[in-house]
Amino acid sequence: FIEFDAYAQPGNSGSPVLNSKHELIGILYAGSGKDESEKNFGVYFTPQLKEFIQNNIEK
Repeated sequence: FIEFDAYAQPGNSGSPVLNSKHELIGILYAGSGKDESEKNFGVYFTPQLKEFIQNNIEK
């Protein structure tokens, strides 16, 4: 998992998590609160997960 401080609202689960280079690094999973000071969590795309997705997604 990755932790980040960008604001997310209920219903944003599944949204992309981007780094400062605007590269996809994960997917929003959960938030710990209802305001901007709370932390949010995402599933990090490890190299193995990226490879699995690339090999198993229908094109």
